[in-house]
Amino acid sequence: MYKVEQVLVPVDFSNSSRCALEFARGLGSESPLVQLVHIVEPLAPYTRNILFPYAGLGEDEVEFEHEILSEAYEQLCRHFRIDKKASKGFIGEPIVRIGALKTLLSELVRTIDSHMIVMGAFGEGGMHPDALGSTAERLLRSVAQPVVLVRDFERSPRINHIVVAVDLTASSVQVFAKAIGLAIQTGASVETLFVLPSPFTGDSNKLLSSNIKFNAAQVLSRSEDKIDALFERLRQQIHIPFPLKEAAARAMERRQVLVGDPATEIVRHAYENNADLVVLGAHDPHTRSTRTLGRTAWTVARTSPTHVMIVPPEVETTLLSDDQ
Repeated sequence: MYKVEQVLVPVDFSNSSRCALEFARGLGSESPLVQLVHIVEPLAPYTRNILFPYAGLGEDEVEFEHEILSEAYEQLCRHFRIDKKASKGFIGEPIVRIGALKTLLSELVRTIDSHMIVMGAFGEGGMHPDALGSTAERLLRSVAQPVVLVRDFERSPRINHIVVAVDLTASSVQVFAKAIGLAIQTGASVETLFVLPSPFTGDSNKLLSSNIKFNAAQVLSRSEDKIDALFERLRQQIHIPFPLKEAAARAMERRQVLVGDPATEIVRHAYENNADLVVLGAHDPHTRSTRTLGRTAWTVARTSPTHVMIVPPEVETTLLSDDQ
């Protein structure tokens, strides 16, 4: 059963980062250990030339960079109210490094053992409609751990209701398992959502809808038995320790089936049902590139009214194999 015991939280000095830290520290009654990471961008060449016109890359610059890291560390502790003498709730001291953010952060994420990455959806540049911060976007495309994107509309984020979106393909098993595990850890309720794609998705010129009759209710009625079988197979493939079976069974009970554009319906459903967190896979069923987010994940991450957890693919499984 998936349990978050260690969380990596990349931070700057934005409100989103402050909320991301609070989100990570509030994951259940037994809060996970947190590792803060902050990257200081290196000095531009022209700045170095002015500061060290005669030293170049000599000792003076090394000492100066050491002072920058020390000051950044002190400001980080003050900004996030970290008691350096009492490290309760933290894996260790905040990691502060100088380097190119777009490469160094990804390298650190790969070397630090964590079960989840929690970060602000936007950095110090602030929120932009229908967009993500550049750092968040890069990590979504490159890391192997689930990534939670935290919006900064509440100072102490808590998870009370989770909507987990599944497409009932093999990759849904990992997404569903992580959502159920997180729900048990936090005590949140869960609603499993499957959106049957409408053939009219993307039909902006109404070329299909004017020539094809599609009755969503009729399609759902005819597909009900198969959808039920897929949901049951999905539940069966989640390994649940015996002491947690009852809690897991309650978490798996509630489900919803809709028809339409998956991204649009997921966002709408999360808004109408006051979800605190949307959980979904990183890739669409037809997407095999590990560096390309699926359209649904990309759209939900940018437009969701709440926090979003993007789960990358793991071991390939099948929902309909006879030997399961």
